[in-house]
Amino acid sequence: SVPVGQGAESFVRTDSDRTAFGLTYSPKTDGVSGLMFDCGIGNPGQCPAGVAGNIALIQRGTLSFADKVQNAMNQGAAAAIIYNNAAGDFLGTLGAATPAAGGTWIPSVTVSDTVGATLLTQLSMTTTVTNKTSNWDYYDGTSMATPHVAGVVALIWSANPSLSNVTVESYLKTTCTDLGAAGYDTTYGNGIVNASAAVAKAGR
Repeated sequence: SVPVGQGAESFVRTDSDRTAFGLTYSPKTDGVSGLMFDCGIGNPGQCPAGVAGNIALIQRGTLSFADKVQNAMNQGAAAAIIYNNAAGDFLGTLGAATPAAGGTWIPSVTVSDTVGATLLTQLSMTTTVTNKTSNWDYYDGTSMATPHVAGVVALIWSANPSLSNVTVESYLKTTCTDLGAAGYDTTYGNGIVNASAAVAKAGR
């Protein structure tokens, strides 16, 4: 959770809801609906004429996100979805709070390559792009993981102050909830830290 109203909830809805991430500086919306149009990589004029008032589906690559969205806006798009050209999800930015050409940005989100591939098969379906404020948010990387693990370490030591740092590390690893391949792997490490199990083990 994050401070009230400081998070974001983003998704793309066709036949089901699919995870999305709002581009930095994208305006918030409870939902923009319309048909999707394949705009390739988002070059000027690349969107079909029908994109006006509808949703531009754009592949990542070559142009900046701002240029892709601006080009879609120039053709009247009401929202933009940028899908990855590599495996997985990604985050991005429009670079500034307002477009260089003036006006305001349209709601713009990113989705993974696999979601993009699915959306390309659903161009005839009504699609809704949502990018709204929330009391929850999604973060990744060591900047987010480190304070959580440090907090669990503090809990372990509060349960048993005599433990060495080596033992505390061992308790963290051996009590994790395993993810992915059994045991340690390079995607999930030892898994998700299990604070309750680690503290219980320390208190024995």
